[in-house]
Order: sequence, then structure tokens, then C-alpha cells
Amino acid sequence: MVPALPEYAVTLATSILITSIYVSSANLLTGYTGLVSLGQAIFWGSAAYVVAILSVRAGITNFFLLLLVALCVVVLISAFFGVLALRVKRLYFMIVTFAFGHVVWCVAMYRCRASQEATTG
Repeated sequence: MVPALPEYAVTLATSILITSIYVSSANLLTGYTGLVSLGQAIFWGSAAYVVAILSVRAGITNFFLLLLVALCVVVLISAFFGVLALRVKRLYFMIVTFAFGHVVWCVAMYRCRASQEATTG
């Protein structure tokens, strides 16, 4: 049925599914452990960056290979941050996950700004 739908409906349904997976993971974390994470976008964004870099710079177009590599990178990043973040509880967990998210955001923006300055002169 998806090929019969207009492009807007497919895009909207895809966005809804991706967001619902994101929200469900936050619900599971908060519901079962009582920990509120403010850094879940680290994993979402890092997977997007990996796919974009591999697609544009390496020229990889195989969807399943991109999915596998992005998943492996996200697992490694989450293992690293998880070892550090799970040592704290309650409010401190929120602060630590927010700090990790901010560090990853700053690294991404620094690289983006550096590449823009290199191209503009």
C-alpha cells in the first residue's frame, strides 16, 4: 500500500514511526529504571552523521551496509557513554546525559563550522 500513497503521506508516516521509536525508548528507560535521559539525541544524531558521511564522502549506497555500520557505531558510542553515565543516579544522571549530549553537539558544530570556514575562505 505504501507505493500507492502520495510522497507527503509516506514522509509523514516515516517521521511518525521514527519519532515513536525515539519516544518509546525514553518511555522504557524512564518507566523501568526511573532514570530520565536528556542525551538520547546523541545516538539518533550520530547514526545520521555516520550515514551522511558514508553516503557522501565514501559513496556507499547500499542501505543495509549503511544500516549495519550506523548501528555498530551507535552501539560503540552508547557503550562508552553508558559506562560513564550509569555510575550516577537520579538528577545527576540527567545532568551527565545532558552534558554528553552537549559535548557531542559541540563536536558536530565545530566540524561543521570548520568545514564552512574552509570552503568560504
